[in-house]
Amino acid sequence: MRKCGSDCISNNAIKIAKKLYSKSANINEFLEKLNEADIGGRNLHLDNGHIIGIYKKCYCNIPKKVDVINKNYCECSAGWFETLFSTVFDKKVKVTIIDTITNGAPECTFRIIY
Repeated sequence: MRKCGSDCISNNAIKIAKKLYSKSANINEFLEKLNEADIGGRNLHLDNGHIIGIYKKCYCNIPKKVDVINKNYCECSAGWFETLFSTVFDKKVKVTIIDTITNGAPECTFRIIY
């Protein structure tokens, strides 16, 4: 599923993110700019030196069409974040799923270690 997320991210989103990163003085400013540009769910912030990405809703249409979804499906979003930040930072990042809406949580939460 991570490959699916990697394939799903648009080249335009990556292009915009790279541009915002090059114009940012630090990671906090970069995350603020990504939030303003609506890239990554508008809920990106730093916590203990890691990027936290939060989705307040599921952005994919597939889970909305089925009653029960495999919890591994959210690996797709992890792959999306992984590709975004690995490409922008030009180094491999690690993305961990903390919790998801499909698990019954009120929001999806991801930790990005860069």
